[in-house]
Amino acid sequence: MITIDKNGNAVFPEGIEEINDCLDRKVRKELKKAVIPESVKKIDRYAFQYCENLEELVLPQGLEFIGRRAFENCRKLKYLVMPDSVTEIEDNAFVGVEFAEPVYNRDKSILYAYINTCKSDVIVLPDTVKVIFTGAFTQKVFGNIVLHEGLERIDSEAFFNCFFCDKLTVNCSTDIIKEGAFWNFRPMPEFEFSQGTPPYTEMLRMFGKIPVERVDELHVPNLTPSKNHKLKGLIAGCSKDKPDTMIKVAEFFLRGGTAKFYEAAANFWYYRAMLYGSEKAKEIIYEKCNREKRQLPTAAWPGIGNESGRRLNGLGFCFFDKNRYYIVSWPDENDIVKVRADAGFDGPDEDGFGYEEYYDWWLLDENFKEISGIRGIFGYSNLDRRNNEEMFERWYNEAVRSDKMTKEIKKRVEIYIQEFKNGNN
Repeated sequence: MITIDKNGNAVFPEGIEEINDCLDRKVRKELKKAVIPESVKKIDRYAFQYCENLEELVLPQGLEFIGRRAFENCRKLKYLVMPDSVTEIEDNAFVGVEFAEPVYNRDKSILYAYINTCKSDVIVLPDTVKVIFTGAFTQKVFGNIVLHEGLERIDSEAFFNCFFCDKLTVNCSTDIIKEGAFWNFRPMPEFEFSQGTPPYTEMLRMFGKIPVERVDELHVPNLTPSKNHKLKGLIAGCSKDKPDTMIKVAEFFLRGGTAKFYEAAANFWYYRAMLYGSEKAKEIIYEKCNREKRQLPTAAWPGIGNESGRRLNGLGFCFFDKNRYYIVSWPDENDIVKVRADAGFDGPDEDGFGYEEYYDWWLLDENFKEISGIRGIFGYSNLDRRNNEEMFERWYNEAVRSDKMTKEIKKRVEIYIQEFKNGNN
């Protein structure tokens, strides 16, 4: 347990490696100085939140992680040097802290947080700065900023949610600017690129925008039985390591007819193939995007929220019932897609309140197909799910195991077939 001495200095247990949200109210109120021990690797979320009298903070070399709102509203904290070892700082770690000087590492090669400025200020960073860290300018107001040629990396969301900025002069290469570095400027400032204005797709990448526009309200035509059979065959061959098959699906939709849905469906599958590494699909999407500029190519897109089963089915995902609506997640780190659909409700109680909504739940692979041996769980509310957490966890783990096994078997069969063909030749 962390305590304080009579002078307001933090006293840490010997060998402590992680500081979590464990400070009592007295410590938070009276803490003035915290010299974090060298053994600490992680300062977790909310760890020093509302320590309003904390004036001096020393972070050790070896610290790797600072969690969300870890130092929120430490209003007397004005100066800080970040150790080189820090690799992750979650959003709003220092929200409510008004630093008197920018926060760098010791040799000022990494900028972690800039000070509050006003709309008339022109910011010129020191030549020593090589990296602008995630969140360094989050929600900042400034007039102009000059990004010098010597910069080596500008992280994603480095300028997230900035507003009332007039101009950014970019003297560095755009190759060193990570995706979404300039996400959500309000309004979008003028950009001046000394090395030449990059292609439109590069601008979108830096702004954290995808090069297609998602559309919902499109009529989904009915395919003939023969075309539907062909589409199902193409979809069956899709997998993350075969993006070229996804291109064939896109080409199938382009031959479908003149309805707007067909082109939007093709763009969806081109973009999907691009995400899985197809250079051909990337060239097609980028060529469309750079050609149209003001009007991005439209893509019929399964979104997170109430998604029409008819549209999902129309895109080739035959698992979905055309007459239902679904909530569909992105594939997670194990390539599992979580899906649920309304399954009715109970209620009201005797007092006229207390409706309980029930859902059907499924786990699909990354191509929205059923995983061998994994059935859905039907008629469970969110409360039921929380009360049966272990059952849902076992279900998920079994889906991951089965999906990996199916892919491994499929890969072995493909290798065997290829070897057989080579032998006959």
